[in-house]
Amino acid sequence: ATECTVRIADADGRLTVVVQDDGNGSVDTHSDGGVRMMRERIETVGGDFALQARPGAGTTITADISLSGRQP
Repeated sequence: ATECTVRIADADGRLTVVVQDDGNGSVDTHSDGGVRMMRERIETVGGDFALQARPGAGTTITADISLSGRQP
């Protein structure tokens, strides 16, 4: 990747973090420990985790977490 964008938003009692890069879009979600740990940590606090890898067009990771400490 040559560029990475991070967007952070706080709306309706939720924190949303989106990280997007322009890399090759190849992520092995089964063997990549970093991705697995991010997902586990977000889900442990009741958040939602999404990963979208587009071959040749980059990867987007989205984490959405309730700021109230409760699951939606």
